[in-house]
Amino acid sequence: MKKIIPFLLFFVCFSGFAISQDVKTLSGHTGNINSIDFAADASKMISACSDGKIIIWKNQEQAASFSPGGNITCVRYTPDGKEVGVTILNGECYLMDAETGNVTRRFESRKNCYNICFSKDGKYIAVNSFYKTDHYYIDKEGKKVTFQKYHFLVDLYSTEGGKAIKTLMILEDDRQPLFKLFGDDVTESYRTNNFTSCFTIDSKYLAIANPNSRINIYSFDKENFIRDFTGHDKNVYSVAFSADGNYLASGSKDEDVKVWNISTGKTIKTLSGHESDINSVYFSPDSKYVVSASDDETVRVWDISSGKQVKSLKGHQGDVVTVSFSPDGRYIASGGKDGKVKLWNTEVMLPEMKLFTAQFDANVGIYAVTSQEKEAELKAVIEEYFKPKGEFETTDEYNSRIETGRIKKQEIEDKYKQKLEDQQVSKQIEVTELKTQQDEEREKKIRESVRDTVLKIDNLGNYDADTETYTLTIKNKTGKIVVPRIEAPGFKENWKKAEVKCKKILNDNLKYYNYYDIIVVHPVTKTEYIMDDGSQAK
Repeated sequence: MKKIIPFLLFFVCFSGFAISQDVKTLSGHTGNINSIDFAADASKMISACSDGKIIIWKNQEQAASFSPGGNITCVRYTPDGKEVGVTILNGECYLMDAETGNVTRRFESRKNCYNICFSKDGKYIAVNSFYKTDHYYIDKEGKKVTFQKYHFLVDLYSTEGGKAIKTLMILEDDRQPLFKLFGDDVTESYRTNNFTSCFTIDSKYLAIANPNSRINIYSFDKENFIRDFTGHDKNVYSVAFSADGNYLASGSKDEDVKVWNISTGKTIKTLSGHESDINSVYFSPDSKYVVSASDDETVRVWDISSGKQVKSLKGHQGDVVTVSFSPDGRYIASGGKDGKVKLWNTEVMLPEMKLFTAQFDANVGIYAVTSQEKEAELKAVIEEYFKPKGEFETTDEYNSRIETGRIKKQEIEDKYKQKLEDQQVSKQIEVTELKTQQDEEREKKIRESVRDTVLKIDNLGNYDADTETYTLTIKNKTGKIVVPRIEAPGFKENWKKAEVKCKKILNDNLKYYNYYDIIVVHPVTKTEYIMDDGSQAK
């Protein structure tokens, strides 16, 4: 992270919501955008900024804005979307009503509050923060040397009444300030100590991005830490779990994104390409991609299975601080120090997401949109027809107005019930068509992937003189070849030089190849032997 004096921070702009362009620049804030989050039904997006302002976006417009003040470091929707968790650098941490912005619950105030997250089952809340204490020692020359101790901790709360459960002490780090002003090291940005955590999908564990380069895993069942993921060389700034529960992604000051197998704690992919600190990582909702935001002014999209970069999204003119993926897969949202937030449409860069998006719409999206439209019409009817009886209004007129209102409410309910049914049918047709199209494209790729290739034998067993056969393994496929006894010794001595001619074809997931029509060539006599693995048909 670039070292900067806090009061010289650049200011960031933010606005709008997604439209059909590949990228949309949004504006509305006047400071560093530190956090972006989407509601679970993808109907709303929220942004938080160092300007002390929170904006909720709905239907491409600002639906609401709140100004609690301070440097707002994090905003997160609760799993039900009714509340928003807020952390402010000055130590404030609370829940607010997602519609009104009213504070519904406050948590213990701590200095340097950075992150809030919620377990998917709605039971737990985790809040990250740190504080500093001043210390000194006398060196060998008798001089007084001052230093500060940084205490990083995570407070755990129960959602039932906001009761504090436990405080996890994560790290105590001794540091010598280079230049202090009012007790703080002014060479440090508040982002230098970015400190985050996230829950697993099953809500059993909490992953904590540790400034000491590790990722700590806390178990709620065992009420203790059970494992550290190690592999980064510097501060880990961001962690995120995949929706399928199989992977953890981490972004670090060492400029790498790592993808971890949750079960083993081992790194399965290291994604390299960024040229500066990685501030934020997030999974696509189908768990196939990771996005990362970096001080190198880019957002990068990575394919998890191949470990390759799909796209480098350029447009920010400064550090990119935060990135998020919409739950329907349509958009990647990023915010940075250049006064801009970018909303990137995934339709072109990730065409495979179309089917996921259509399925999301069929199961979630159309309900959210229809409900919003219906509630808006019902609200208008209630305001017009269900007002208290007026002073100059007769009882008959009042009763007639109320009855008219009831009729209109029922008409609205019936209209949107039919609209929802029609949209469900339409979306299911779209899903079916996309599935068919995807299957046809996959079959075409498989047919066109057939190639002749040459391999080597991976392993050779002992010769069976009674059946004149060798058992051998090629590309994880084990079978037998019939080799006359007169040629068997020469084959045994030179098998590592033997060529294996065969055909290869992509398997159904288009990631790996299957091999068939396997013929092994004697390395000396050049005799060809057909390998029988019991399934020669592709």
